Amino acid sequence: FFGFEGGSLVTERRLIPTPSNVVKYHALQTNSKDNVTQKLGLFLVGTAAPRHNKIHVFALQARTTEAPVYSGSLSGHEDWITCFDWVTPPPKNTEGRLASYLASGSQDARIRLWRWVTTTSDPTLPNVVGDITEEDEDEEDDPDDEEIIEGEARLEISHGNNQLTSVYLEALLIGHEEMVNSVAWHPNPKPLYGQDLIVISASMDRTIFIWSSTDCNQYYSSSEEIGGVW
Repeated sequence: FFGFEGGSLVTERRLIPTPSNVVKYHALQTNSKDNVTQKLGLFLVGTAAPRHNKIHVFALQARTTEAPVYSGSLSGHEDWITCFDWVTPPPKNTEGRLASYLASGSQDARIRLWRWVTTTSDPTLPNVVGDITEEDEDEEDDPDDEEIIEGEARLEISHGNNQLTSVYLEALLIGHEEMVNSVAWHPNPKPLYGQDLIVISASMDRTIFIWSSTDCNQYYSSSEEIGGVW
């Protein structure tokens, strides 16, 4: 992590001890209790280790000059993580609750969709975690998808004025046969295509997939496949 000091770029701190392949910053929009839109800065680091590849999450609190704080990780990808993309569709309910979606691609030929939702939290919950250690990366056992209760949050980040951001695995997209090297969300497909969410992926298998869902909480399918891409 780099910062400016006296007009010069200096190294602030080392974020993770393992090799990384992709880094993404995102200002996550959250709604406070009085429906005032706020933002939580997030740094995502996708690892490129021989095993235990994870998306490490670092939170950057609003209006602060401090370095990002380690908040936990999202596991599931079985090979190097190669790409990220975010989208925040318009809220569908009357409460105006915002849900953001992260797409992550990997050399395992899979795409994982993660749903990030912020609610009012229990004030007794601890804040963001702290620092990642070598021991965190050396754990032998990572929970598989089957070992996590369906609908259970994969990560929770307490921040701001009693706010809790929970991360859920929305979908696992299977179709590509080789490394996924790019993912991109359509910013607002509803007016043009009648779809709530559309994500496009490109792979080293020389195909581009267009994935869509008519309901943000339902099944995703490949609506179109373009082959022979050079």
